[in-house]
Amino acid sequence: MGGREDNVFNLLIDCGLLAIYYLLIINRSNFLWIIGGYALIFLLYFLWEYIRVSETKSKMVNSAANANLIFFFAVLIVYLFFMLGDKYNYVDIEHWKPLVIICLYIVLFSYRFFIHGIYKRSYGRTRILIDIDGVACEHAKAICERVNQDF
Repeated sequence: MGGREDNVFNLLIDCGLLAIYYLLIINRSNFLWIIGGYALIFLLYFLWEYIRVSETKSKMVNSAANANLIFFFAVLIVYLFFMLGDKYNYVDIEHWKPLVIICLYIVLFSYRFFIHGIYKRSYGRTRILIDIDGVACEHAKAICERVNQDF
C-alpha cells in the first residue's frame, strides 16, 4: 500500500467507482448495464492509475494502468457486440447470457491475479477467490481514512 493520495481527481474517481459498484449491486435486471458497468469500472481504474503515473513516473503503476486499459477494451468489445446485436437483432442476449456471465467472472478473476502480480502483493489465493472484486472495500477504506485525516 502506498502513501496518502492527495489528488482530488483520484478521490472523485473513487467516489464514481463506489457509485458504480452500488448501481451494479442493486440493478441486476439489465444485462447490458452489467457489462457496460464493468467496462466503465475498468476505464475508471485506468484513469486512476494514469493520474498516479503522471505524478509518480513509476513503471509499476504504468504497468497497472496498461493492464486496466487492456481489460477495459476487452469488456468494451463484449459490451459493444451485445449492444449492437440487441439493437439490430442479430444476437439473442438471453441465449448468450450464461456464457457471458461466466466469461465476466473469468475476466474478473484474471484481472485480480494480474493486478496483484503487478503490485507484488502477497495475498493468498483464498482471499482473492473470496474477494473477487475487493477493490470496492479498498476504495471505501481509503476514502474513510482520507476523511478521518482531514478532520
